[in-house]
Amino acid sequence: MPNRYTISKETRLKLAIESKLGWGTSENWSTKDFQNLSKYIEEATGVLLSVTTLKRFFGKVNAETSPSSSTLDTLSVFLGYQSWLAFSENGRHQLYASPRKSLFTYLLKIPPAFIPYGKILLLIGILAGLALISGFFIQFEGGLSLPEDIPFEIK
Repeated sequence: MPNRYTISKETRLKLAIESKLGWGTSENWSTKDFQNLSKYIEEATGVLLSVTTLKRFFGKVNAETSPSSSTLDTLSVFLGYQSWLAFSENGRHQLYASPRKSLFTYLLKIPPAFIPYGKILLLIGILAGLALISGFFIQFEGGLSLPEDIPFEIK
């Protein structure tokens, strides 16, 4: 008997795909994200799912019918399962662990297409910070000297 926390198999499939991609909730995905997902699915499975089919599955476009079994099979294979049936039976209580996300994804909500640039900017920032720190220590390597016109005594 299902309890109030039971979610449908299709919803679990949707959540597992969102988790695998690490792009956040599909409610915020753009058409470009669905185009990229279509390309990733085709590369992984050899099956082309249209952007419209993906938008229908993820609820971005109203669907009057349920997803076809071939669509569910393809999405399950994309996740590493043998078929939709294998996902349904094997994934009853498990969702994919979220992949590691970059600092920019969490803090700045940078679109996925710009994440490589964010990593480059982070690297440049770290290198600039290290250069500043090393410059500071090099400047004071000989010790701190006071100008001669300031009297200094130790009692």
